[in-house]
Amino acid sequence: MDNVVGYEAKWIDGLNRGDVSVADEVFSPDCKIYINGSQKPVNLAEFIKQVKKYLANFPGRQFTIEDQIIADDKFVFRWVANSVSSSGKNVRSEGLIIDRVTNSKVAERWEQWDQPDDELRNLDRLAHACIIYLLAVGVAAIRAVVDCQAISGSNCRASLYLGSELLCRESRQVPEY
Repeated sequence: MDNVVGYEAKWIDGLNRGDVSVADEVFSPDCKIYINGSQKPVNLAEFIKQVKKYLANFPGRQFTIEDQIIADDKFVFRWVANSVSSSGKNVRSEGLIIDRVTNSKVAERWEQWDQPDDELRNLDRLAHACIIYLLAVGVAAIRAVVDCQAISGSNCRASLYLGSELLCRESRQVPEY
């Protein structure tokens, strides 16, 4: 989208280059950032740490702003991010941002986005199913272990234990992203 408001255009340009150093020019130092419906905001340093991890997991990801709405000190953006995984699969995410801007910098941000990794959600459902099974048979003192490195395409494993006894295990191959 052409004519994206200045600070957000600068941020998107930085993200597309993998450079989060522009954050100092875009966000106020005491900015509060709420991510995916969290009740408690993260500070700018934590947000930058999360963004760096995200960019490392999806190198070459390109962000574009599809829509923007401006009203008083609030700026709303709908964004799309595309990349190609190491296995050649197209990966697309979409999100919404609401910013409250003071002195040309973001003072508060609310950000929602979809998660590109359906397999992680499936593994989460699998772990919950094992827990529900154990609760149904009256097992209260359980330990759950979920081992998954979906970003690298490894096997994911969900295991439940009563003491040292293995009660339930499921394993699956997760596609590489």
